Amino acid sequence: MKTIHKLVVFLCGVLLVTLGFFRDFFFKTLNVRLSYLWYKDEIYYQKAGEQLFGSMDYYTLYYSKFGFTIVCSLIYMLLTIIITYVIFKKTKFIKYILLAYIFIIVASAIIFLSGYIVELFYDPSELKYLKQITKSPLQRLYLLSRYIMGFVQSPILSAILILSLFLYKTPGMKDLPS
Repeated sequence: MKTIHKLVVFLCGVLLVTLGFFRDFFFKTLNVRLSYLWYKDEIYYQKAGEQLFGSMDYYTLYYSKFGFTIVCSLIYMLLTIIITYVIFKKTKFIKYILLAYIFIIVASAIIFLSGYIVELFYDPSELKYLKQITKSPLQRLYLLSRYIMGFVQSPILSAILILSLFLYKTPGMKDLPS
């Protein structure tokens, strides 16, 4: 691999990790701001949230979270594709990356949307004897889909996909890159 290619892979790797820290800070700040606006409680006040989102109301912030999630996922996918292409030079591998991201995102969306469907038939009085169940199916499925999307928006998925491609052998490939 040429030095320029190594530099591109290194810089994209650094961007993946750095983006993880910025994404974490951004979404935690956004969630604290949402809590502050929803509960009108000073406990949830945060100066960074005021600076970043001070002019936005609750619903604008809430729905913009979905847009931020999509943008962040796309950036991770793009960086993973760049690294994959620079290392392997195989468009087939890029298709695998795209399919993996699309599959996980669609699965997360289905889980999230199924919460709304289950909620239509949910009667909390039927489960009142189970005191440990405090969240509705919608809330629990939202948390699950949020967890899955957090995985998509982390360098972990990129690392797993790229490292797994090193294990993948295709006919006609003489040697994997060193």
